[in-house]
Amino acid sequence: MDNKKNITYVSAGIVIGLILILMAVIFYRRYQDVMARRDTSLFRSQGAAAAAGGGIWSGSGPGAGSFNKLPAPAGEVPVEQQRQSALKEIIKSIRPCVVTVVSYQNEILQPSGNNYIKMLDPYKEGTKLTSSGIVIDKRGIILTTKDAITSAKIEVKFFRRKPNVFNAQILKLDNDLNLALLQVENLTDIFACPLGDSTTSQVGDIVYAIGSPYGFAETVTSGIISSNRQKVKIEGNLFKNLIQTDVIINKGNNGGPLVNIEGMVVGVNAAIYSENSTFSGIGFAIPINNIKRFIKGSLNGL
Repeated sequence: MDNKKNITYVSAGIVIGLILILMAVIFYRRYQDVMARRDTSLFRSQGAAAAAGGGIWSGSGPGAGSFNKLPAPAGEVPVEQQRQSALKEIIKSIRPCVVTVVSYQNEILQPSGNNYIKMLDPYKEGTKLTSSGIVIDKRGIILTTKDAITSAKIEVKFFRRKPNVFNAQILKLDNDLNLALLQVENLTDIFACPLGDSTTSQVGDIVYAIGSPYGFAETVTSGIISSNRQKVKIEGNLFKNLIQTDVIINKGNNGGPLVNIEGMVVGVNAAIYSENSTFSGIGFAIPINNIKRFIKGSLNGL
Protein backbone atom coordinates (compact mmCIF):
# COMPACT_ATOMS: atom_id res chain seq x y z
CA MET A 1 0.00 0.00 0.00
CA ASP A 2 2.81 2.31 0.94
CA ASN A 3 4.57 1.48 -2.32
CA LYS A 4 1.50 2.44 -4.30
CA LYS A 5 1.28 5.74 -2.40
CA ASN A 6 4.94 6.45 -3.09
CA ILE A 7 4.50 5.73 -6.79
CA THR A 8 1.48 8.01 -6.88
CA TYR A 9 3.41 10.84 -5.18
CA VAL A 10 6.36 10.39 -7.51
CA SER A 11 4.12 10.36 -10.59
CA ALA A 12 2.31 13.47 -9.41
CA GLY A 13 5.65 15.21 -8.77
CA ILE A 14 6.87 14.32 -12.22
CA VAL A 15 3.66 15.62 -13.83
CA ILE A 16 3.81 18.86 -11.84
CA GLY A 17 7.49 19.28 -12.76
CA LEU A 18 6.74 18.76 -16.43
CA ILE A 19 3.90 21.28 -16.25
CA LEU A 20 6.18 23.85 -14.62
CA ILE A 21 8.88 23.28 -17.24
CA LEU A 22 6.32 23.63 -20.03
CA MET A 23 5.01 26.86 -18.52
CA ALA A 24 8.54 28.22 -18.21
CA VAL A 25 9.27 27.42 -21.87
CA ILE A 26 6.03 29.09 -22.99
CA PHE A 27 6.76 32.17 -20.87
CA TYR A 28 10.32 32.42 -22.19
CA ARG A 29 9.19 32.17 -25.80
CA ARG A 30 6.55 34.86 -25.30
CA TYR A 31 9.18 37.07 -23.67
CA GLN A 32 11.45 36.60 -26.68
CA ASP A 33 8.60 37.47 -29.07
CA VAL A 34 7.80 40.66 -27.13
CA MET A 35 11.45 41.75 -27.13
CA ALA A 36 11.84 40.97 -30.81
CA ARG A 37 8.77 43.04 -31.68
CA ARG A 38 10.04 45.90 -29.55
CA ASP A 39 13.47 45.85 -31.18
CA THR A 40 11.93 45.72 -34.64
CA SER A 41 9.67 48.67 -33.84
CA LEU A 42 12.61 50.65 -32.43
CA PHE A 43 14.77 49.90 -35.48
CA ARG A 44 11.99 50.94 -37.85
CA SER A 45 11.38 54.20 -36.01
CA GLN A 46 15.09 55.01 -35.99
CA GLY A 47 15.41 54.02 -39.63
CA ALA A 48 12.48 56.19 -40.63
CA ALA A 49 13.85 59.13 -38.67
CA ALA A 50 17.28 58.72 -40.25
CA ALA A 51 15.80 58.34 -43.71
CA ALA A 52 13.74 61.46 -43.12
CA GLY A 53 16.98 63.31 -42.47
CA GLY A 54 18.54 61.72 -45.53
CA GLY A 55 20.58 59.16 -43.54
CA ILE A 56 23.05 59.13 -40.68
CA TRP A 57 26.32 60.96 -40.19
CA SER A 58 29.38 58.89 -39.47
CA GLY A 59 32.23 60.86 -37.94
CA SER A 60 35.01 58.31 -38.39
CA GLY A 61 37.57 57.92 -41.13
CA PRO A 62 39.99 60.24 -42.90
CA GLY A 63 37.20 62.15 -44.60
CA ALA A 64 35.93 63.49 -41.25
CA GLY A 65 32.68 61.65 -41.73
CA SER A 66 30.36 60.40 -44.41
CA PHE A 67 26.66 60.55 -45.08
CA ASN A 68 25.05 57.10 -45.13
CA LYS A 69 21.49 56.84 -46.35
CA LEU A 70 19.15 54.47 -44.53
CA PRO A 71 16.17 53.27 -46.57
CA ALA A 72 12.76 53.37 -44.93
CA PRO A 73 11.05 50.00 -44.42
CA ALA A 74 9.19 48.83 -47.52
CA GLY A 75 5.83 50.50 -47.91
CA GLU A 76 6.50 53.17 -45.26
CA VAL A 77 6.96 56.89 -45.94
CA PRO A 78 9.53 58.56 -43.63
CA VAL A 79 7.92 60.70 -40.95
CA GLU A 80 9.77 63.86 -42.01
CA GLN A 81 8.61 63.45 -45.60
CA GLN A 82 5.02 63.04 -44.38
CA ARG A 83 5.41 66.21 -42.34
CA GLN A 84 6.94 68.08 -45.28
CA SER A 85 4.15 67.02 -47.65
CA ALA A 86 1.54 68.12 -45.12
CA LEU A 87 3.25 71.50 -44.66
CA LYS A 88 3.38 72.08 -48.40
CA GLU A 89 -0.32 71.31 -48.81
CA ILE A 90 -1.27 73.63 -45.94
CA ILE A 91 0.84 76.47 -47.32
CA LYS A 92 -0.45 75.94 -50.86
CA SER A 93 -4.05 76.12 -49.68
CA ILE A 94 -3.64 79.11 -47.33
CA ARG A 95 -1.31 81.37 -49.34
CA PRO A 96 -3.97 82.59 -51.80
CA CYS A 97 -6.10 83.99 -48.97
CA VAL A 98 -3.30 85.97 -47.28
CA VAL A 99 -2.83 89.58 -48.38
CA THR A 100 -0.48 92.51 -47.74
CA VAL A 101 -2.16 95.60 -46.27
CA VAL A 102 -0.74 99.05 -47.10
CA SER A 103 -2.07 102.35 -45.75
CA TYR A 104 -0.93 105.83 -46.78
CA GLN A 105 -0.25 108.80 -44.54
CA ASN A 106 -0.33 112.49 -45.39
CA GLU A 107 3.13 112.96 -43.93
CA ILE A 108 6.43 111.54 -45.13
CA LEU A 109 7.40 108.51 -43.07
CA GLN A 110 10.89 107.47 -42.08
CA PRO A 111 12.05 104.49 -44.16
CA SER A 112 12.17 101.15 -42.41
CA GLY A 113 12.14 97.48 -43.26
CA ASN A 114 14.85 96.52 -45.72
CA ASN A 115 17.35 98.77 -43.94
CA TYR A 116 17.51 96.02 -41.34
CA ILE A 117 18.55 93.31 -43.80
CA LYS A 118 22.23 92.76 -43.11
CA MET A 119 24.88 90.36 -44.23
CA LEU A 120 25.66 87.83 -41.53
CA ASP A 121 28.83 88.82 -39.71
CA PRO A 122 31.48 86.49 -38.37
CA TYR A 123 31.45 86.04 -34.60
CA LYS A 124 34.15 88.24 -33.07
CA GLU A 125 36.06 87.13 -29.99
CA GLY A 126 39.39 88.69 -29.05
CA THR A 127 41.48 88.71 -32.20
CA LYS A 128 39.49 85.94 -33.87
CA LEU A 129 36.65 86.06 -36.38
CA THR A 130 34.65 82.81 -36.48
CA SER A 131 32.58 81.87 -39.53
CA SER A 132 31.32 78.66 -41.16
CA GLY A 133 32.32 76.98 -44.39
CA ILE A 134 31.49 74.06 -46.68
CA VAL A 135 33.89 71.48 -48.10
CA ILE A 136 32.87 71.36 -51.77
CA ASP A 137 35.75 69.37 -53.23
CA LYS A 138 37.79 66.48 -51.83
CA ARG A 139 40.99 68.34 -52.76
CA GLY A 140 40.42 70.63 -49.77
CA ILE A 141 38.33 73.39 -51.39
CA ILE A 142 36.20 75.34 -48.90
CA LEU A 143 33.29 77.66 -49.74
CA THR A 144 32.50 80.46 -47.30
CA THR A 145 31.49 84.14 -47.32
CA LYS A 146 33.92 86.93 -48.17
CA ASP A 147 33.25 88.52 -44.78
CA ALA A 148 35.02 85.55 -43.16
CA ILE A 149 38.28 86.59 -44.82
CA THR A 150 39.82 89.65 -43.17
CA SER A 151 43.51 88.77 -43.01
CA ALA A 152 46.20 86.69 -44.64
CA LYS A 153 46.19 84.20 -41.78
CA ILE A 154 43.32 81.77 -42.26
CA GLU A 155 42.70 78.52 -40.40
CA VAL A 156 40.11 75.87 -41.19
CA LYS A 157 38.91 73.66 -38.35
CA PHE A 158 37.28 70.35 -39.21
CA PHE A 159 34.67 68.58 -37.12
CA ARG A 160 35.73 65.33 -35.44
CA ARG A 161 39.07 64.88 -37.03
CA LYS A 162 42.62 64.56 -35.68
CA PRO A 163 44.45 66.74 -36.44
CA ASN A 164 41.60 69.10 -37.17
CA VAL A 165 43.18 72.53 -37.74
CA PHE A 166 44.84 73.38 -41.06
CA ASN A 167 46.09 76.55 -42.70
CA ALA A 168 44.27 77.76 -45.81
CA GLN A 169 44.89 80.15 -48.68
CA ILE A 170 42.43 82.30 -50.61
CA LEU A 171 41.67 80.76 -53.98
CA LYS A 172 39.08 83.24 -55.28
CA LEU A 173 36.74 86.01 -54.13
CA ASP A 174 33.40 87.07 -55.59
CA ASN A 175 32.30 90.56 -54.54
CA ASP A 176 28.87 90.31 -56.17
CA LEU A 177 27.90 87.11 -54.34
CA ASN A 178 29.99 87.99 -51.26
CA LEU A 179 31.63 84.56 -51.42
CA ALA A 180 35.13 83.17 -51.07
CA LEU A 181 36.85 79.94 -52.01
CA LEU A 182 39.70 78.67 -49.86
CA GLN A 183 42.14 75.83 -50.36
CA VAL A 184 43.38 73.91 -47.35
CA GLU A 185 47.10 73.24 -47.36
CA ASN A 186 48.53 69.72 -47.13
CA LEU A 187 45.16 68.00 -47.07
CA THR A 188 43.49 66.02 -49.84
CA ASP A 189 40.90 63.29 -50.31
CA ILE A 190 38.45 64.62 -47.73
CA PHE A 191 34.69 64.22 -47.59
CA ALA A 192 32.87 66.89 -49.62
CA CYS A 193 29.28 67.97 -49.02
CA PRO A 194 26.90 66.95 -51.84
CA LEU A 195 25.51 69.98 -53.67
CA GLY A 196 21.82 69.83 -54.55
CA ASP A 197 19.56 71.60 -57.03
CA SER A 198 18.11 74.73 -55.45
CA THR A 199 15.64 75.16 -58.33
CA THR A 200 13.68 72.20 -56.94
CA SER A 201 13.39 73.78 -53.47
CA GLN A 202 9.88 74.88 -52.57
CA VAL A 203 8.22 76.93 -49.89
CA GLY A 204 7.49 74.58 -46.99
CA ASP A 205 10.55 72.38 -47.53
CA ILE A 206 12.18 71.35 -44.27
CA VAL A 207 15.77 72.61 -44.09
CA TYR A 208 18.66 72.64 -41.63
CA ALA A 209 21.46 75.11 -40.98
CA ILE A 210 24.80 73.77 -39.79
CA GLY A 211 27.64 75.95 -38.59
CA SER A 212 29.31 77.83 -35.76
CA PRO A 213 26.97 80.57 -34.46
CA TYR A 214 28.68 82.64 -31.78
CA GLY A 215 31.59 80.21 -32.01
CA PHE A 216 29.57 77.13 -31.03
CA ALA A 217 30.83 74.63 -33.62
CA GLU A 218 28.67 71.84 -35.06
CA THR A 219 25.42 73.63 -34.19
CA VAL A 220 22.35 72.42 -36.11
CA THR A 221 19.06 74.33 -36.31
CA SER A 222 15.96 73.47 -38.31
CA GLY A 223 13.02 75.17 -39.96
CA ILE A 224 11.43 75.55 -43.37
CA ILE A 225 11.84 77.56 -46.54
CA SER A 226 9.55 80.53 -45.92
CA SER A 227 9.68 82.14 -49.35
CA ASN A 228 11.77 82.66 -52.48
CA ARG A 229 12.76 86.29 -53.03
CA GLN A 230 13.47 87.30 -56.63
CA LYS A 231 15.40 90.43 -55.68
CA VAL A 232 16.72 91.60 -52.31
CA LYS A 233 19.01 94.59 -51.82
CA ILE A 234 21.45 94.04 -48.97
CA GLU A 235 23.97 96.69 -47.96
CA GLY A 236 24.01 98.18 -51.46
CA ASN A 237 24.28 94.86 -53.34
CA LEU A 238 21.39 93.32 -55.26
CA PHE A 239 20.96 89.59 -54.70
CA LYS A 240 18.66 87.53 -56.92
CA ASN A 241 16.49 84.54 -56.04
CA LEU A 242 17.43 84.38 -52.38
CA ILE A 243 15.98 81.60 -50.25
CA GLN A 244 14.11 83.02 -47.27
CA THR A 245 14.02 80.75 -44.22
CA ASP A 246 13.00 80.75 -40.57
CA VAL A 247 15.92 78.51 -39.62
CA ILE A 248 17.79 80.21 -36.78
CA ILE A 249 21.07 81.67 -38.05
CA ASN A 250 23.28 84.15 -36.23
CA LYS A 251 26.77 85.62 -36.29
CA GLY A 252 29.17 82.84 -37.23
CA ASN A 253 26.62 80.99 -39.38
CA ASN A 254 27.80 83.00 -42.38
CA GLY A 255 29.15 80.68 -45.06
CA GLY A 256 27.48 77.60 -43.60
CA PRO A 257 25.15 75.33 -45.58
CA LEU A 258 21.38 75.27 -45.78
CA VAL A 259 20.61 71.56 -46.20
CA ASN A 260 17.41 69.77 -47.25
CA ILE A 261 16.10 66.51 -45.75
CA GLU A 262 17.98 64.50 -48.36
CA GLY A 263 21.30 65.81 -47.06
CA MET A 264 21.93 68.06 -50.08
CA VAL A 265 23.24 71.62 -49.81
CA VAL A 266 20.66 73.95 -51.38
CA GLY A 267 22.02 77.28 -50.17
CA VAL A 268 24.71 79.20 -48.31
CA ASN A 269 23.54 81.18 -45.28
CA ALA A 270 24.35 84.82 -45.91
CA ALA A 271 22.00 87.40 -44.35
CA ILE A 272 19.32 88.10 -41.75
CA TYR A 273 16.61 90.66 -41.16
CA SER A 274 17.29 92.15 -37.75
CA GLU A 275 16.98 95.39 -35.86
CA ASN A 276 19.64 94.42 -33.31
CA SER A 277 21.98 92.01 -35.17
CA THR A 278 20.33 88.90 -33.70
CA PHE A 279 17.97 86.53 -35.46
CA SER A 280 14.33 87.62 -35.64
CA GLY A 281 12.82 84.82 -37.71
CA ILE A 282 13.88 85.92 -41.20
CA GLY A 283 17.09 84.68 -42.75
CA PHE A 284 18.41 84.50 -46.29
CA ALA A 285 20.57 81.97 -48.11
CA ILE A 286 22.20 82.26 -51.53
CA PRO A 287 20.84 79.41 -53.72
CA ILE A 288 23.51 76.85 -54.50
CA ASN A 289 22.67 77.02 -58.23
CA ASN A 290 23.68 80.70 -58.22
CA ILE A 291 27.03 79.65 -56.80
CA LYS A 292 27.81 76.63 -58.99
CA ARG A 293 29.12 78.72 -61.90
CA PHE A 294 31.50 80.54 -59.55
CA ILE A 295 32.64 77.21 -58.13
CA LYS A 296 33.06 75.50 -61.49
CA GLY A 297 35.07 78.33 -62.97
CA SER A 298 37.36 78.39 -59.96
CA LEU A 299 38.00 74.66 -59.89
CA ASN A 300 38.87 74.34 -63.56
CA GLY A 301 42.58 73.77 -63.91
CA LEU A 302 43.19 72.68 -60.33
